[in-house]
Amino acid sequence: MIIVIFSIFLVSQHLSSSAFVFNQFENRTGFDPKSAISNSYVSFIGLLTSLYAFAGYEGAATLAEETTEPHVNAPKGVVLTVVVSFVVGFAALLAILYGCQENIDFILSSQGPNATANLFHLVFSGNIYLVKGMCILVIVVTLISGFSGVTVASRIAYSMSRDHAFPQSDYLREINPKTRAPIRIIYLLFILTSAFSLLPLASTTAFTAILQITTIMTQISYIIPIYLRLTHASDNF
Repeated sequence: MIIVIFSIFLVSQHLSSSAFVFNQFENRTGFDPKSAISNSYVSFIGLLTSLYAFAGYEGAATLAEETTEPHVNAPKGVVLTVVVSFVVGFAALLAILYGCQENIDFILSSQGPNATANLFHLVFSGNIYLVKGMCILVIVVTLISGFSGVTVASRIAYSMSRDHAFPQSDYLREINPKTRAPIRIIYLLFILTSAFSLLPLASTTAFTAILQITTIMTQISYIIPIYLRLTHASDNF
């Protein structure tokens, strides 16, 4: 991701102005652009992009049982993840906004349906080899992120299966003696996520809506235990 960020700033022949990056407000929902409600809605939708960068920082706590000195390393992992996610995520947002060269229309509807590829097309002045190289790099980063996501999700699902929260929990929670991992749960998550990844072939609208709702609800789920810890159960939660 750092390579992508630096490439955008160093290679792009033209960057957006700082006024565009920090002051420009785009409302393309079709609602009244002068309406405070409409603009508030757009602002919340715009926050989704930044929220993606903060997804998964509870992973250190989820994997605490598999680390040394978990009472020390798990909190460190959570804090460092928040800090790194903020720094890298903010840098990525700046790279996208500066690299788009104030040409939102080109990115959304020009060379193809993928906005990321269109952004790289602008940055690298149409050099197809550099565009493909950057797209492949982004795909690799996404796959690596997917591996970490499956690791965390499998541990959560395993702990829930130990509490018999799923049908056939006894079958799912079995640990592979060689890998010492809940391999059946990992296979199940792989099948479910693969099936979900095929949803855009049927409806991109449904796929996007599910992603947006999931992102919002994930952040809300972080707030609930924090609220309970600070209020109703400060001594024993």
